[in-house]
Amino acid sequence: MRKLLYFLAAVCLWTGCSDEYDDSAIKGDIDDLKDKVAALEQQIASLKQEATKINNDIAALKDIADGIAITKVTENADGGYTVTFSNGKSYTIANGQKGDQGPQGPQGPEGAACTPMMRIDSEGYWQVSYDGGTTWEYPGGEKISALGQTGATGDQGAQGQTGATPQISVDSEGYWTVSYDGGKTFERMKDAAGNEIKAVVSEGTGNVSYKSVFESVSYSAENSTLQVVLAGTTEVLEIPVGGAALAQLYAGENPVEGVQTFAAGETKSYTVKAPTADMVKVVGYPDGWTVALKEMTLDVTAPAAQSRATADSATDVSLLVVMKNGLATVLRMQVAVDGTAAPAVPLATPVVTLTPASVTAVTEQAVVAAWEAVANAASYKVSFNGAAATTVTEAAYTIAAADVKALAKGEYKISVVAVPADAVAYTESAAGEATLTVTEATTPPSGEVKTYTLIAAEMHSAGTTGIPGGSSGVVDMGDTFTTWTWNSFSFESRCALTTTGQADGTKVPVLYFYKTSKVAAGTLIRNTTALGEIQKITITLVDNGAKKGELFSMVETVNGAEQTVQSANHTQSSCEHVYTFSAGNNGKFVFSNPSDQDCKVLSFVIEYK
Repeated sequence: MRKLLYFLAAVCLWTGCSDEYDDSAIKGDIDDLKDKVAALEQQIASLKQEATKINNDIAALKDIADGIAITKVTENADGGYTVTFSNGKSYTIANGQKGDQGPQGPQGPEGAACTPMMRIDSEGYWQVSYDGGTTWEYPGGEKISALGQTGATGDQGAQGQTGATPQISVDSEGYWTVSYDGGKTFERMKDAAGNEIKAVVSEGTGNVSYKSVFESVSYSAENSTLQVVLAGTTEVLEIPVGGAALAQLYAGENPVEGVQTFAAGETKSYTVKAPTADMVKVVGYPDGWTVALKEMTLDVTAPAAQSRATADSATDVSLLVVMKNGLATVLRMQVAVDGTAAPAVPLATPVVTLTPASVTAVTEQAVVAAWEAVANAASYKVSFNGAAATTVTEAAYTIAAADVKALAKGEYKISVVAVPADAVAYTESAAGEATLTVTEATTPPSGEVKTYTLIAAEMHSAGTTGIPGGSSGVVDMGDTFTTWTWNSFSFESRCALTTTGQADGTKVPVLYFYKTSKVAAGTLIRNTTALGEIQKITITLVDNGAKKGELFSMVETVNGAEQTVQSANHTQSSCEHVYTFSAGNNGKFVFSNPSDQDCKVLSFVIEYK
C-alpha cells in the first residue's frame, strides 16, 4: 500500500512539472463515469418506484391469503380497482398482468436484469419468479411461510407465528433486495442457485415496468364478489365482498342460499364462518323453533307443527356478528316446514373389537366382542358365524369357550347391529363387523422337543400385545387379566411390558412382575394354549435383578391337579432360573410373583414336546 501511495505521489509531482501535459482523456473518462453513476442513480430511483408497486401487490395478496374480509371495491378510471379490507388497509390492483410503464431511464450499465414477481403456493409458502411468471421457485431455495404457523393445542395454546410479508427494494449497487421483518433489514434476493438478482436493465435500454401478481381482476356488484386470477394460474378465485365477506352461514361445504326447508321436528346444523369475529349472538328466530349456537355451530330445530317463516327479520333465524375491528353484520336465514315428519335417522354403526382376535384351533378359550355404546340405542343384535341373531342390552357379547374350541382353522365373522329405543326418530344401524381368526394347532410330533420363546425385546418392538406399559395400567386391572396372543399361542397376564435399567445404565425391555405392595392382586402370566408336554422353562432376569427362586411361584398341572415346580436356584440369588416340569403335564404353566420384591424378566424359554 505504501509503495502504491509513493508511486501516485511521484506521478502527481511529475505531471505537475509539465506545462504541455494533456489530461483531456482522463477528464473524459471522469465525465463518462459521472454520467454512468447518474444514470445508475436515476435507474435505481425508477426501480424503487417499481418496487413500491410490487410491494402493494404482495401486501394485497397476503391479506387475501390470510382471509381478511374485503369490505369495499371501487373501480378506477384505468380499469383497476381499489380494494379495502376489514383491517382498514386499501390497495390499488391493476386489472391485467402488466402494470404501468415506468419512466424512461437513461442508458444503464450492462448486465442481465429482471423484475421479481411474488406469489403464495398451495402449501402457503412464498414463491418468486424472475422470468415474468414462467417459472417459480422458493426465495433463495428456502420455504418462507406466508400464512404463519398454528399455535400449540391444549387448554391454552401458545399464539402461532405470524406469516412473513416480503418487502422488495433496490440497493445502491442496483440489486434487488428483500425484507421479511417489516423493512427493518434487507438482504439481496438470490435464486435457488444462490445467484444475486440484478435490478439494472441492459445497456442501451432504460424502460422499467413491473408485472402484477394478479393476472386479472374483475368485480361483480350484482353478486358482491371480487374475481381474481393469480399470475401463472388459470383458476378464478371468487372472494365475497361486504357482509358476506365478514360472516356467512354454511350448510356443509356450501353457503346457505334461499329458504331452508325442514320436516316437522327435524334438526339441521349449520356452520358460522367469520374469521375475524369477536362476538356471535342469536338475535331472532320464528316462534316454535329451537335455535342453539355453540362456538360456531348453529343447530336449528323445526317445530312439530307446520310453521313458515316469512322474509321479515322478526321471524327469520338471525345472528349478529361483531368483528374485532368494530364492524358488524347480521346473518339472516329464512326457514320453512314442509309438513312431513322428520326422516328417521340411522343409528351410528358399532365399532367391534375382539379379545383375543386370534386363537389356535382346539383352544378352549372364550372370546369377548365389545363396542362403544351407541347413542339412542336400546339393544344390539349380535350374530356369530352366520347364526341367528342374539339380542343383548350391554355393549359386549361373549363367545363361549366351548364354541371357540369347536372351530376349525379359518376366519369367522361377528356382526353387531344397534337397535333404536325410538323407532320413529331412528332406524337400525348398519352392521359393525369383526373377524375372529383361528390358526392351525402346532403340536410337535411325539418325542421331538420344540422351543417356544417369550422375549420381551421382540414383544416390545412389535407393540401389538396389549399388555400395559407401566404399573398404573396393571394396578387399574384389579383382579382381571390381559388376554393376548404371541406367535399363535394365547396367554393371560397381569404384568407390564416396559423398559428398565441394567447394571451398565442402558434400558432394556422386560416383562415386569410388580411386588404385592404395589399390585395387591399379584402379578402373573399363564398360557391358555397348551404347549404339548412342557419339559422345562428357563427364565432370565436383568443382570442387576438377581433373585432367589423361592420368591416366585411356578405351577404345572398333572392329571388335573395343580402342583408347584421349584427352580434349580430355589434358595440362591441368580439371574437365571430353570424349572423342570413333571411328565404327563397338560402343557400349561402359571408363573407369578407373590413376594414383595419386583421381578424383571428378559425372556421365557419353554421347551416342550
